[in-house]
Amino acid sequence: MMVLAGGDLVLPDRMMTASLVVDDGRIVSIDPPGPLDAAGATVVDARGCYVVPGFIDVHVHGVLGHDTLDEGDVLHRIAAALPRFGVTAFCPTSVACTPPQLERLLSGIAAARTRPASSAARVLPAHLESNFINPEFRGAQPLDCIRQPSRSAIAGTFSGEDVLEVMAAHRADIGIVTLAPEIAGGLDLVRRLAAELQALGGSLPSTLP
Repeated sequence: MMVLAGGDLVLPDRMMTASLVVDDGRIVSIDPPGPLDAAGATVVDARGCYVVPGFIDVHVHGVLGHDTLDEGDVLHRIAAALPRFGVTAFCPTSVACTPPQLERLLSGIAAARTRPASSAARVLPAHLESNFINPEFRGAQPLDCIRQPSRSAIAGTFSGEDVLEVMAAHRADIGIVTLAPEIAGGLDLVRRLAAELQALGGSLPSTLP
């Protein structure tokens, strides 16, 4: 059992100064500040601190020098670092990249989701800032990785369909896809990805035209 004692709790409808009692990972009570019958519990003095739910960050490219597209066990390192910033779950986020880089990222996400570390942030499905954005509004996205879903491969490199094949193979580990619907084939791609989501048992906020 753990007691976060005397902090300012941020609740859905108000703030209050109280002590939060947690047992086996679950909140069991919110008690008035003051002496507690907390025999055997770990007591954390939270006076002067805000106590809030863990943040869920759906846009994390990296932290502390680690990037999601780095090689090696980078997702576990990112997950281990995020709790100090209040983040308890996150979507690893990519920039437009090559199919091998995307394959490595999504395979890493699948592995990290099946072997979570108890003290680390939970790894959620990916947020892909995909290859299918408008090159005129690409921001920091690498131009040489931007593709159209309906266009063939540029000589010596990869096509949009090569990227989509990797995405289809790892659909369960993709949660968000950023793309430009105005590019050639963009709306068809939205429908394709939405259909794959529904096939996995997901839901959409509205019906697509």
